Amino acid sequence: MIKIPFYKISGEKSEDLALKIDAETLKLNKSLVGQALRVEENRICFSNGKTQTKGDVSGGGKKPWKQKGTGRARAGSSRSPLWKGGGVTFGPTGENKVLTIPKRMKQLAFAQLLVRKIQMKDVCAIESLELKSAKTKSAQELTVKIAKNKRITLVVAPTEVEKIKQWNNIALVETIESTGVKLVDFVKNRQIIFTKQSFEEIAKRVENV
Repeated sequence: MIKIPFYKISGEKSEDLALKIDAETLKLNKSLVGQALRVEENRICFSNGKTQTKGDVSGGGKKPWKQKGTGRARAGSSRSPLWKGGGVTFGPTGENKVLTIPKRMKQLAFAQLLVRKIQMKDVCAIESLELKSAKTKSAQELTVKIAKNKRITLVVAPTEVEKIKQWNNIALVETIESTGVKLVDFVKNRQIIFTKQSFEEIAKRVENV
């Protein structure tokens, strides 16, 4: 079992929240995590560009001039990459190699990175997003108490999205839904703040690994 700090909406510390996983069995496997991150980044970054090669460019069937006697360099086709309007050498092809990884491996990498982030004391949770005042200043004061001016990733449940307006106005805070948490979010140098509801959803995701 591993615990994370839990704060009331006033900023006062409350009883820690427990995550029912064994930190010893989820030690960071750098090889596994590196592979999972590479697959995740591959699925995010897609190339749509495509250039024409020498074989795709139209024309160029006739030899521009005879091989010898003109005083000019030898030329076999106007489709050559050396010519204006010719094909492009080693340009993007528009093809994307999609990498895959077993679901079990991805789940393990997710749980290991979460445990590592908790051990670095970069994870905590708050009671809810319902501040006494709907002003941005109230949200900012709470983040200062909890995160000490660090950059913050605020994880909210899908049902809480409508309550994050004042949080979105804070420069150091980015908000994401619990269903959209990725491996790369645990690698960033940010303090992760869960709402109680989003933490419970993430706990279900990792406790069955």
